[in-house]
Order: sequence, then C-alpha cells, then structure tokens
Amino acid sequence: MYRGPELQKSLILASLLLFVFQISPARAAISVTSMGAKCDGVSDDSAAIQKAFDAAINPGQPVTFPPSICYAGRTIIYRGQSFYGEGQGSSIIRGAPGKDVFQTLEPTTANAGMPNGTYIHDIGIQVDSSVDASANFPGRNWFVGQGITASVGNCGFAFQDTDGNPRDWANPDVSGLRHATIARVTIMNIGGAGESNHTCGFFMQMEPYSTTFEDLTVTQLYYGYVEHLPTINSGARAFAPDDNIFRNVSLTAHVGFIAYDGEYDVVEGLQDYASNVGDLCFFLLSAPSLNRTQPYGWSIAQMFMEPNSSTSAVVDWITGQYHVFTSAALSSGGGNVVLWQATNSKILEIYTAGAGMTH
Repeated sequence: MYRGPELQKSLILASLLLFVFQISPARAAISVTSMGAKCDGVSDDSAAIQKAFDAAINPGQPVTFPPSICYAGRTIIYRGQSFYGEGQGSSIIRGAPGKDVFQTLEPTTANAGMPNGTYIHDIGIQVDSSVDASANFPGRNWFVGQGITASVGNCGFAFQDTDGNPRDWANPDVSGLRHATIARVTIMNIGGAGESNHTCGFFMQMEPYSTTFEDLTVTQLYYGYVEHLPTINSGARAFAPDDNIFRNVSLTAHVGFIAYDGEYDVVEGLQDYASNVGDLCFFLLSAPSLNRTQPYGWSIAQMFMEPNSSTSAVVDWITGQYHVFTSAALSSGGGNVVLWQATNSKILEIYTAGAGMTH
C-alpha cells in the first residue's frame, strides 16, 4: 500500500525531534545554585558563580540566578556570557568592598575574547561603596578636560583594555560587547557611601559595538556609564564604540555619562539625575589621540538632564558633528554651563533653563 506522504511527514517529524534533542542540552541554562551557590546574602558564593560562568562559556549556555541575594566576595572574571535572573529587584548579585562585581580579562590574556549576541537581563547588581578603591586601579585615572579628572574605583562591570597595542587584537573575538543586549538591569550602591567613593556602573575601556542598553538603571554611584581609552598606546588602534543604542536609561551619579568618538549611536530616553552640587551629566567627547575623527551622527531624542542649579561648571559637553538632538533638557539654569562644540548638527527643542551656553 502506498504511504509516501505519511512516511515523508513522519521522517520530517523524526528529524525535527532529533534536532531539538541534539541542541537543547547545549542551550540549557546553568544555575549558580547547581554549582553550590547558597544565595543567602551572607555566604561567599563567588567560587560557585565563577564555576557556573566558566562552565557556560564554551557551549554558549546562559547562567541563571535565583530570586535571592548571591554574594560575590571575589570579582567574577567575565568573558561575555549571557546571564539573567527573575527580576532586577528579586535576583541580586552583591559585590564586595573595593572589588568589581564583573571584570573582563585584558586582551593580552589567552582566551580573552567575547562571543556575539550576549544577553543580560532581569537582574540587579549591587556595587559596594564602603571603601574608595580608585587607587587600586591606576589604569582608570585620566584627565577628561574642563578641569575634570576621572578616577574610577570598583564597578558593576569593568571591561578592561589597559594596553591598546593592535597586536593584542589579532583575534577578532578579542573585543568588548558586540551585538549584545542589556535589558531590565539595575546597578545600585550598597555600603552607605553612595556617590562619594568613585564606584561605577559601567567602565568601558573595551568599547561596545552595536550593543543595546535598554530599561537600564544605574543609581547612587559616583559614575554611571563611562568610556575610557586604553592607558597605554591609546592611539594605536581605532576606539570604535559605534552603533550602540541607549533606550530608557536612568542614571543617578556624580558623573553620569562619558562617551568617546562613537558613530551613529542612538539615544532614546536618557535621564541623568545629578542633584548634588558639582555633579555632571552628559559628555560626548572627541579624543585627538585616537585613529578616529570625532563623535559622528548621534541621534538623540527625549534626553533629560537635571544637574544642581548651583553647579557653576560645564555640566554637559557635546563635541563632534552631524548630530540630531530632539526634545532635550540639558541643564537646570543657575551656574550651569552647556559647552556645545558640535558642528553641522540639527537642534530641535533643546531647553537649557537659562544656563550659560558656549560654542
């Protein structure tokens, strides 16, 4: 009896089931609790967390965190693994005093590369601000300009590239986040010192490329999102934080946002709360030492900056060219100064609340 179509359907179904069976184990999430993490907020879970992340790197498996507090008494060496929890207010990774929560390997280190498509979501990260650790990280100190010197201590994420020599970048996988998404993540202060001890949300010395930061909150840290050039050989390679998207991002920090030389980045909803006297907001800067020209073609919509009106300094500094600004409030007036050095740019509905505006 002829059963060609039925047999063909059966073979196709069997092939699909076999395919799912083969790929499912490779993508199954690795729970930190399965590696021995207690996640009681007191026990040091760093060894178990590191074990989970190390196990996840080669098969490309995500790491999961339970709805509790996992304490990392030591820095977690991070290589671009995806990870997630059960909500940014439920699943918490708590860092130790003076230590980064997550820190990448230097590009000179073997196996330092990162995969494409990292996805970090629904998680909270607590950065301990009880001590000022900026002296322990000499590669994170530099002169920004306008009398401002940055000195970054321990961070939620520290993407390091101290030496920018191109020989360290022969492997194309040795780079920062690429085509990644960070969504529904809160990085917050714990330890009581708040914005006073040089803690940081994101320290991006290995620059991100085509990465989306969405529904992101960085609160009560000294620095919010900070890009920094390699300390050595900063002009040896192109620093190219291009095509990134910052959507629905809220920063409460002494220095909210510093970016260098990115092209075609998009900002859709950025709130920067700098309520203390001396706090700074949004710096989009050119770096003459780089193998790039300057920031180019940023599209910025719905940006709200709220510095203290008594801050008599440059609170926003925009350089580059061919930007489009739409619906932006850049100051609170008083002693604030907005330093505008961008050219060939469109400005639609920018409000400076009577602040000094220099060109």
